[in-house]
Amino acid sequence: MTEPQSYEKVPNASVEQTERDASPLPAPLHKKRSAWEKLGAYNIAVLVIGTATILLAVGFLTFIWVVSINGTQSGQLPSLWKLIVSNAWVSRVITLCSILIRVATAAQLCVFAAILAALILERIGASAEDFPLLSMMRCANTGPQALIWNVLHTIHTGSQRGYSLLIILTILNALALQFTSTILLADLSPTYVVLDRNSTRNITFGMSDSLTENAYAGIDYWKTGPQTYPRFAEYKEKATNGTNYTDTGTTYRGFLPFALPNQRNRLRNYHGPMTVVDARVVCVRPQLSNLTINVISDTNEDERIISGTLDARDVYPGITTTTPDPEDQQYVSTSFNCRAPAQNPIANSTNWSASLCLLGTHYGTLLNGIIPDGDTKDGLPTGHTLAQLILNNTNPNDRYNNTVTELTELNQLESSSASWARFGNEKVQFDLSLCFFNPQQRDYEVKASSSEDFSDASAFWDISTGQPVYNSYWVRSMLDAVLGESTSAERGLLTLEPVANWTAMETTARYNVTAYPFIYDTLSRFDPSESENETAGTTYQFTSFIIPTYAIHQTHKALVQTILQSTKNPALALQALWTVLLQMSYYDFFNQYSVSAPASFGIAEQVNIPIQWSCFAGVMGILGLHFVLLIISLVMFVTRTEMSLLGNSWQAVSQVMSTDTAHAVHHAAAATDKEMADAVKESGIAEGKIFVKKSASSGRTEATSVVRRR
Repeated sequence: MTEPQSYEKVPNASVEQTERDASPLPAPLHKKRSAWEKLGAYNIAVLVIGTATILLAVGFLTFIWVVSINGTQSGQLPSLWKLIVSNAWVSRVITLCSILIRVATAAQLCVFAAILAALILERIGASAEDFPLLSMMRCANTGPQALIWNVLHTIHTGSQRGYSLLIILTILNALALQFTSTILLADLSPTYVVLDRNSTRNITFGMSDSLTENAYAGIDYWKTGPQTYPRFAEYKEKATNGTNYTDTGTTYRGFLPFALPNQRNRLRNYHGPMTVVDARVVCVRPQLSNLTINVISDTNEDERIISGTLDARDVYPGITTTTPDPEDQQYVSTSFNCRAPAQNPIANSTNWSASLCLLGTHYGTLLNGIIPDGDTKDGLPTGHTLAQLILNNTNPNDRYNNTVTELTELNQLESSSASWARFGNEKVQFDLSLCFFNPQQRDYEVKASSSEDFSDASAFWDISTGQPVYNSYWVRSMLDAVLGESTSAERGLLTLEPVANWTAMETTARYNVTAYPFIYDTLSRFDPSESENETAGTTYQFTSFIIPTYAIHQTHKALVQTILQSTKNPALALQALWTVLLQMSYYDFFNQYSVSAPASFGIAEQVNIPIQWSCFAGVMGILGLHFVLLIISLVMFVTRTEMSLLGNSWQAVSQVMSTDTAHAVHHAAAATDKEMADAVKESGIAEGKIFVKKSASSGRTEATSVVRRR
């Protein structure tokens, strides 16, 4: 045996020079491998751990989406979700989950690439140019993008259309997965959510009854218009109409004890003290007698006085009428003196010539209100009911002015309206409705809630038609003074929960505190004529171009006019008017409130959370395609390959070596891929496909060249 040469002395000597290499080696034993062995422990771990990671990330994202879209409506918000949202971590969570998804899918796509390489080598073969790379891909962690050259090299032959389609789909899908976070973030939008429904603190809701100053000095809300119409809480029952009455239905309206509009608009739930008024109004068609109209001053049409006697007995079962004389408790009629509604001097005007005349608290009681019947602790003769007449002058200007020049007797006429009584003679006619209202407020412990935010309503003068028109639709809608029925929630209000015993819920009983019931008093208005000659009750004119004494602010006038014209319902008009005036006084004095009690409430905060599923569904579709492609490749690998053990580098190198590739391998040691591409063309290998299969001559699993038949 010759002595081996030293590699240090002969560095370029071929390994074929040794006797050991020259001796023939037996063919390796072919052993059938299980699917687990073929995949390898590392690849199995990548598939299992990667899938678990993806499911974990998707599960957490689903949690964020489900709670954001569904949980915010139900109010059931998990603490973890609130922690993430309140700290503005939603976008960070999405980014982190997206990173986990991208890393896991990228690792799994390396396994996919190795599987596709094995399938190509064993099932359809590869060109001599692609064969070494495909063989090495079975053990190297490369992605599907490394297979693109193989796809390009086989397009013209069409030999692997199915595999090429899988590869292209996977590459495009992998590219889409890189934008996971960008896609998911598109579902986010700023929205308002109640993160804490039980925020508790003391709420000031009323004025102390120990006043040291006259709080009402210089105040006249009839001559002041609101900039906005605040949102409120409401409990309302269905309105009813009879042959001679119109009833708005039981209506309780609570004024939200928050001075800032932003707080009222975003208030979703409230449990605590609140000022509540009974806003129910009933207007009836009374029996009239002893009717006259007289001219006090022939220079001013506003000074025509209508006098008469009205009787509302048995008109409506929910109203009792009694004499102010405590010794006579028989049901009686009452007399009235009211200024006639002033005529509108504008020709062809649609405005009604209407006015409101107060009878005061000396006639009638509206029963079954929020304050118990017979409760006189507020010092009012009939408890808490205010009676008022609303009149409408239906005569043309010329007939009215020329006819009513002296004391004239009038008679009640036939009327088809449920709430309007008609009276007059053959020359002049008027409509009259007797309305009852319980405006005395009380303070109660209440519960109110809303599922949505809603801003304070506002009205504006619309000049687009040339003639300015007061557009008050949103105000009237909020006040339920439009045709058609709608719930409190549909009108943007908080829903006031009903209470079986309102008296037991008064703040005096619940919190042992009492606020001064002042807002009713602010509705009163000084009338010089009452103090001087008492010719007529306090009158509010709803027409333009009248003397200032009886005029009211144009916004009040326009609101009442629009409601009367659109609904013909005096009860709705007065209900809206009284609510507005009471609200104005309530919030005007808000900074002076000192009476407080604990309350819990939830105010919506603006947060950036998912509001839709579209982009989330898109990402789930991309991930679904990823797993479909991965499963298809796994099934094909397990069922259609025998010679490839993924992750084994020695096998990948060894299977390249064969008699068919010996020439190419020999020259490749010091050549570039481009040089080798030219060399294999000369050797003839490039004319066919190279497969990994068991050689019939050597018994090895090796690269075997197969030339297509011509």
